[in-house]
Amino acid sequence: MPPDAEPFSLSLSHADGVAVVAVHGTVDLYTARELRGLLNDTLPRSRGTVLLDLSESTFVDSSGLAALIAAHRRARRDGGLLVVVNRDREIARLLEVTGLDSLLSVAADRREAIDLLRPRRRAAGG
Repeated sequence: MPPDAEPFSLSLSHADGVAVVAVHGTVDLYTARELRGLLNDTLPRSRGTVLLDLSESTFVDSSGLAALIAAHRRARRDGGLLVVVNRDREIARLLEVTGLDSLLSVAADRREAIDLLRPRRRAAGG
């Protein structure tokens, strides 16, 4: 991790029956592998349905975007959905410029994300 990067951490919890992966800090070349690993472990256990909370992140680079795309594809393949919570303007701009805002399901907060995931959970029997 570069010396000026904010501390990075991941947590896995559950809210309203939804797996929540929360990211704190920068998602970049140094941390994207850890995020990808946790998502790869969580997606099969959650029937492909995960809420990825980036509300405590302020920067995502191309490695982070690649991790988001891979998780999105895996969720879809498993019949699920990845919903990303984002409140950061720069991350929102990056998703827009790359066109990922139309590929990924993005919510403003956890409640909105859980509402997006609710039909998936019912269909999966959760």
